[in-house]
Amino acid sequence: MESKPGKPYALFGGQKQKDYGIRFADGYPSHIRQAHLQVSEQPPALDVFDRHAHGSPYNLHTHVSFPHTLSHEHRLWLTVENWDASVHQISWPLSEVVSAPGF
Repeated sequence: MESKPGKPYALFGGQKQKDYGIRFADGYPSHIRQAHLQVSEQPPALDVFDRHAHGSPYNLHTHVSFPHTLSHEHRLWLTVENWDASVHQISWPLSEVVSAPGF
């Protein structure tokens, strides 16, 4: 879920990012090693994570970088890695996860 509705905001150097919260339906299962959100056209590989979700296990927070140029193929990907090394991914179209009109 968006931490603050609206378009991604600009950082120094022109990089844009947006803050999101992550909550798991059953709290924070002890089998989760890490969670990560990323905007990309394809499912991200585990070795390209630049920012992991952090904060309370019951209300994680993450800063998601947005590419300078977006296409209709870009999606918001949630990747969860468990302690047994299994990886689970799900994605959403940006139009469903960025509340800014016309984004």
